[in-house]
Parts: sequence; structure tokens; C-alpha cells
Amino acid sequence: MVLRWSQINADRDTACTLRYFGFKDFPIEIATRILVLATTTSTYWRTYQSLILVSREMQALVYDACLPYLPVMLHTRKHFDSFCMLLASHRTAVGPRIRHVWFIAGIKARIERTLGLTILQKCTRITHIACNINLLRAFADSSEAFVHHDLKHLTLVESMIPWAQLLHQPASHQLFTQLTHLRVSGGTKFVIPDFCFASLTHLSFTCHELEFGSTSTSPFDSKQFPVLQQIVPSIPYMVWRVQGPNALSMAALAVDGRIDVIACPKKWKEADIWEGARRGEKDLWSRA
Repeated sequence: MVLRWSQINADRDTACTLRYFGFKDFPIEIATRILVLATTTSTYWRTYQSLILVSREMQALVYDACLPYLPVMLHTRKHFDSFCMLLASHRTAVGPRIRHVWFIAGIKARIERTLGLTILQKCTRITHIACNINLLRAFADSSEAFVHHDLKHLTLVESMIPWAQLLHQPASHQLFTQLTHLRVSGGTKFVIPDFCFASLTHLSFTCHELEFGSTSTSPFDSKQFPVLQQIVPSIPYMVWRVQGPNALSMAALAVDGRIDVIACPKKWKEADIWEGARRGEKDLWSRA
């Protein structure tokens, strides 16, 4: 086979063009999709931190493309402080793009309220949060106008919830009215408050036994839960091991066909399930 000189030059020019094709040469839609995929792996946070150090141009692109998909996991005081510093230094670039925050760190209640409210005030488009009653009370008591109209998924990690006190506040009343997904993790029994969850389609809670009173009528009536579609009680490992998941599921379904019981594995970690769901893995309702 004989190659002409013009063809060799053309092939060389093509190779040079391909060699210097940079990431920024991709159409913005493709570049954005690549960045999103790169930060949905198990090492997403390390990948994100590496990408924002590439250049200012890349940092701006990563903020815009990835932050709406990244779960912000605040497990320690250091995590809280670091995230607050990021919000303060990049207020318009970061805060409005944050959608998912895990607020449970086991820090002092006063610090948790102060830093948590600071984050909530700057991240006004959050859709999913996980917190305890301390932060939720502070959120409800805040004098700030309610602006979290996108917040539809709430995970409460608490053994006992003072519903009457909590729902008395306008902010929490508005929040629970607009919620579509509610998960209560902790305690041995879910107490249904005297409240109409007007938008709630998915409910999940931890319990040690399924109690529905002396009758077989479902307590999740249409007055309090007008659009409820799925109810997922999660039974701790030791409890279902004694009683048997099949027996529990059959007993629950006999009362309400919307109930799907989850038998928790031995090493169940609420934070891991929550974080995984934010990265595209199955959430509690899909696991049931």
C-alpha cells in the first residue's frame, strides 16, 4: 500500500488536532454530564476536590454541574466549620446550588443550632435534609421568613418527637405540609401526630413491633394522609430475627396494603443509606 505525502500530512494534522483537544472544547452539555458522572462514584468527594483544584474555570464548571447532585455529609464539627467557610467565601456560587445536607454530627446543641441555621439561611434551595430535633426546633423558631419551598424530603434521626410543640410553629407547619417523603429513624414506635400531611406520598419509620390498636383498621387514614402511597417500617435486626420478616410483612399487609416492611441487616447505617440514595442508589422505599 502506497501513501501519498498529502495523505501523510493530513493524518499528521488530524493527530495533532486530537492531541490538543481539551476538556473545555466539549459542548457544555457533554462536559456537564461527564462531571456529574465523575462525582457519582463511591469516591465522589475526592474526585470533586481534585477537580476544583484544576483551574478557576474548572472550579466554576464543577460548582455549577456537580453541587446540585453532591450530598454534603456533616459528621463532625470540622465538617460544619469547613462547609460554613466555603459558603462564606463562595456565597453566590455554592449556597444556591446545594440540594442535599446531612446535619447530624453529635456536636454541642448550641453550636449545632448556630452553624446549622447559618447553612440553612445560605442554602435556600435544599431539597433533602437529615437532622435531629434540636436543629429542626431551631429552624421552626427562627425569625427568618420561610424560604425553603423546595425542601420535600426530611429524615429525622430522633427517638421521640414532640409533635404538638413542633407543629405549633408556622415554619415547621409549612414544612410538614409540603413534605413528600418523611423518614423517622430512632425509637421503638412511630406516634402519628394530629396533623394533615397534605403532600406526603412516602413515609418510613423505625419500630420494634407493628402496633395498630385492637382493630385491623389502618391508622393511616385519608384525612391525615390524603395522598400517602407507601409506608415502610424498618425493623431492627434482632427484632425481625426473633419474629421473622415474613410474618411481620403479612401482618402489616393484612391491615394496610401500602405497608412494605424492611428487615434491617445487622450493620445498618442510616447515614450510608441516606448518602447512597442521594448518589443514585436505591432509597428506603425502593429497597422495600
